[in-house]
Amino acid sequence: LQDEFLAQKNHGSIEALINQLIVSERMTKDRLGSEDKKKLVRDLKQQGVMRLRGAVGIIAKELNLTRVSVYNYLKE
Repeated sequence: LQDEFLAQKNHGSIEALINQLIVSERMTKDRLGSEDKKKLVRDLKQQGVMRLRGAVGIIAKELNLTRVSVYNYLKE
């Protein structure tokens, strides 16, 4: 039950941060190109989001990417 709570909390926090970053770039989720998504993933990494459990899966879902794409963006 606690793991489920933390997963939901992480999802909400990551989603909020993604939306905040998108707004700060004056974009919308549906208009993000691949370069925008790469920058967003790098920004999330710099903010320490990748340390949260399930972060890659949440980011992939929110940005309509595969988990593999998120990992590849992190390597670039």
